[in-house]
Amino acid sequence: MKNYSKRNFLKTISFFGVSLAGVNFPIWASNNRAYAASSFVSYNLQEKDENNLMLPEGFKSRVVAITGERPSKNSNYKWHKYPDGGAVFPTRSGGWIYVSNSEVFGYEGGVGTLVFDKNSNIINAYSICNNTTANCAGGATPWNTWLTCEEVDEGFVLECDPSGNKKPIKHKSLGMFKHESASVDPKTFNVYMTEDLEEGGFYRFIPEVKSKKKANYKKGILQVANINNNNVEWMNVPEPQANPKVKKEKETEHISALMKRGNNSKIKYSIFNEGEGSYYYQGKIFFATTGDNSIWVYSISDEKLVKFYNGDGALTKPDSITISKNGLILAADDSGDMEIVAISQNTKKIFPLLRIIGQKDSEITGLAFDPSGSRLYFSSQRGKIKVKKKARGMIYKLVRNVKAPYLKGLKHCSPR
Repeated sequence: MKNYSKRNFLKTISFFGVSLAGVNFPIWASNNRAYAASSFVSYNLQEKDENNLMLPEGFKSRVVAITGERPSKNSNYKWHKYPDGGAVFPTRSGGWIYVSNSEVFGYEGGVGTLVFDKNSNIINAYSICNNTTANCAGGATPWNTWLTCEEVDEGFVLECDPSGNKKPIKHKSLGMFKHESASVDPKTFNVYMTEDLEEGGFYRFIPEVKSKKKANYKKGILQVANINNNNVEWMNVPEPQANPKVKKEKETEHISALMKRGNNSKIKYSIFNEGEGSYYYQGKIFFATTGDNSIWVYSISDEKLVKFYNGDGALTKPDSITISKNGLILAADDSGDMEIVAISQNTKKIFPLLRIIGQKDSEITGLAFDPSGSRLYFSSQRGKIKVKKKARGMIYKLVRNVKAPYLKGLKHCSPR
């Protein structure tokens, strides 16, 4: 066993869990209680496994898809280039669908899927969105559709059906700008969006039409956050569909206010430096900004926004994020270390969950748990396997090993 080092300063780490009658629950135990701050299990990351991942003792990885290869024998679909944001959706048969964006520019991007049966076997793969550009992150809706975000100045948000039965819907009302991610409040169906620009904003969209089960994002109000002493004032954005590339002085009146950056903006808004991944959890929106190495949290009920993590720990450039059922934040580090780290909401302690070896030119994307919360999916966007000198994206699955000593007596999934 090799001591793990985060640039030679993080040596021994603690594996966060919930202690119950002497049994230590793993970090994504399926109970919904807040975890006890005093309960830790100490261990080091192990030597790299057959997939070049350094993992905690008791965990196992598997590669489930590789760019250019068919992930399912039941489909001719070849896995797409540059896999990015992802999410998991349950199926009626007890399985699930993992959706994955393709961050390819020039309107050659889109969204692909992996369909799993209830035993975690891949039974199908297909595309649910084509001819889009730079599909970066996105977000799941409460009615089980996927909002895929185009990360270009003239980018839009498209709503996709994971089953592939319905065509994607482009929601121009959510604005034309450099979209990064989207998170939906399941109570109001409002959409919260980040923007990957140095002078980016944090946005909210209020749908005009909605039922008890879903919303229609065809019409509504787009707003941008203006922060004063942690209190959020939501400013309406005029002309949310205006083309941001119009720069002639005489035409500036027709440019959307959210595209007139910094001091030149016609409306007041607070700058969030390179907005990245976001996630809804128990009445709050968590989102990352890589420009200032921060994670923020917005409380929906009292409309307050504060900095949760200020970049002074082991995580240096938070990007893609997700949150386990028991509230543990998992964040991909975009600093080149190719790590996923975990952060306790209670103590704000940080510890590494894994590191990918030999892929320093790639980045980790698409973090998402399966419906049970016991399997974690993620991508290496430009993996080590190369064809004709082009990097190939890889989708991984991380599971708990049934032989892990600290899992004795726990219900666990098979490491398939």
